[in-house]
Amino acid sequence: MDQLVEQEVAPAADDKRPGRLSLKEIRTALGDGYKPIITIAEAAVISRLAVKTIYRKVGEGFFKHSVKRGRPLLFWTDRFVQEVMS
Repeated sequence: MDQLVEQEVAPAADDKRPGRLSLKEIRTALGDGYKPIITIAEAAVISRLAVKTIYRKVGEGFFKHSVKRGRPLLFWTDRFVQEVMS
């Protein structure tokens, strides 16, 4: 039988992930429509996820730094974008 040989592969120099987005970068990307607090419908548009998917992910513990649970479900925009991008 052939044996598989595992080789350690060093990451390429340009393979580093950038750090978190700065507040300035987030606000620039959102443009004139920037609001500090957004609804679940607005979060769905920003993240390109279905509203149902966001509800499920919140229930699973995602977005815990950006969500304010209750009715209505609200998000801090800056934190939400950072959590979606990470």
